[in-house]
Amino acid sequence: VVWEFRGELLRYYENPERVEADGLIIDFYENEKYSTTLTADHGTMERGSSDMHATGNVVIENVEGTRVETESIQYQDEQERIFTDDFVTILRGNKKITGYGLETDPELNETLIKRDVVAKTIDRSR
Repeated sequence: VVWEFRGELLRYYENPERVEADGLIIDFYENEKYSTTLTADHGTMERGSSDMHATGNVVIENVEGTRVETESIQYQDEQERIFTDDFVTILRGNKKITGYGLETDPELNETLIKRDVVAKTIDRSR
């Protein structure tokens, strides 16, 4: 997975080496093809590990239209995994799934909600 980290305002720090962003946008690419976008109010990337943390109105949406909404996430670059312990909402087709805790890949193909899971059928045509 390749990704691009950008924002409305970027700040670079040397000790510890990190980049902070307001108006964060991260585009993920799988096999050189765009797959997913993550947006958030704020984000931090550790320059040594390329691990990232995003907070505030976090939304992850893939090319198939699956959407994840939460308040904060961690991305571990080496494992190519996204995590949170916060409340999450997943919208996929006509399904709405909510619960606490999330583990997923950046493409949102393998998604696990850890507890208090509720799944509903919804009408998204409105």
